[in-house]
Amino acid sequence: MTKANRKRRGRPRKEDASREPSGRISRSGRNHEAVDKLAIDTRIRRLGLSKDDAKDQKAGSYIGYLNMLGASDGLSRAQYDGAQAYLTFHERYKRSVQSPGAMYDPEAIGGDAADPDAYAKWCEGLEKERKALQDAIQNEQNYSRENLWAALQIVVVEDQHMHHLVGATRLVCNVLARHFKTDVEKRRAA
Repeated sequence: MTKANRKRRGRPRKEDASREPSGRISRSGRNHEAVDKLAIDTRIRRLGLSKDDAKDQKAGSYIGYLNMLGASDGLSRAQYDGAQAYLTFHERYKRSVQSPGAMYDPEAIGGDAADPDAYAKWCEGLEKERKALQDAIQNEQNYSRENLWAALQIVVVEDQHMHHLVGATRLVCNVLARHFKTDVEKRRAA
């Protein structure tokens, strides 16, 4: 079959029709943009990222942005993983104390169909881990002039852009990486 015959097969494509992101002709007549186009454009403008970097999932949070900058200007991979592990722990702890701001999963421990004894044991384990984590952070705070607790709350948990807390964020993420042992070789973070 020749190339000219293949070109004529099927229904002719309307070139001037507005289309959906899937390529189908839009029945509403509007041009549809990607859902995250505004977020990507904002990341490009405010953070100075390239279009490919702005599409990365890490660019959606400040600690992810710091990780994208690299270990010299932001966070290393181990520090980023430590911060992510802390956010997971923080959600589990909020669920254990039945905080209204927690994300609830009915299938997880502490959900609707939970065994009360297993729930109590789970809560005790989380409380012990929280105490050990607090002791580790306070031990590092005793040797630092930076406010590690503010960096943990404001930068890691609340995800606010505070450039003056980047040094403290690095220190607290080192503690988190050591505590949660997120480094591949189980050594100290950068």
